[in-house]
Amino acid sequence: MNSEFPHFISFGEALTDMIRLDADRWTSVPGGAPWNVAQVMACFGVPSAFGGAISQDCFGDALWEKSVKAKLDLRFLQRHNKSPLLAIVHEAHPPKYFFVGDDSADLHFDVAALPQGWEAGVRWAHFGGISLARQPLAERLVSLAERLKKLGVRVSYDPNYRVAM
Repeated sequence: MNSEFPHFISFGEALTDMIRLDADRWTSVPGGAPWNVAQVMACFGVPSAFGGAISQDCFGDALWEKSVKAKLDLRFLQRHNKSPLLAIVHEAHPPKYFFVGDDSADLHFDVAALPQGWEAGVRWAHFGGISLARQPLAERLVSLAERLKKLGVRVSYDPNYRVAM
C-alpha cells in the first residue's frame, strides 16, 4: 500500500449553497455531499482527498480554503475557469431549492489529470451526490468506480437523490 497517497477519496461535487435568510439577505456556505464526506474522513485522521473540480472565483476560493483547513490532499482538487455550481436554497422550512450549474466547473473534472500512481494508495473510494446525475461527469465517475472496484478498492455510493436532478 502506497502511503504517499490518500487512503480515502470522495469523488463528486463541491458546490456553494446560497441560502436565503430573508427577503433581502442571502448567505453562501461551501458544501456538496461528497466534499463534506472527504472532510469528515480527514477529521477522523484518515488520509483523505476530495476528487472533483471547482471554479476559479470567490466560491471556488472558499471551497479551496476549507479544503486546506481540513487537510485534504489538494492534488485531487482541480480548478477550472468555469462558473461555480450553486445550490439556491430559496426557502429553508421546508427546504425548497434548485441548482445552477450549466457547464460549471464540476463537470470538467478530469480523471486523467490525477497524480500518477494514486490508485496504489487508495483503499476506499466514495461516490455520490448530484454529480452522478450530471453528464458528462456522471459517466466518468461510474467508469472510475468500476475501474477501482476491479483493482480491489472498496467502493461506496451515496445516491443523495434530488428530484431537481
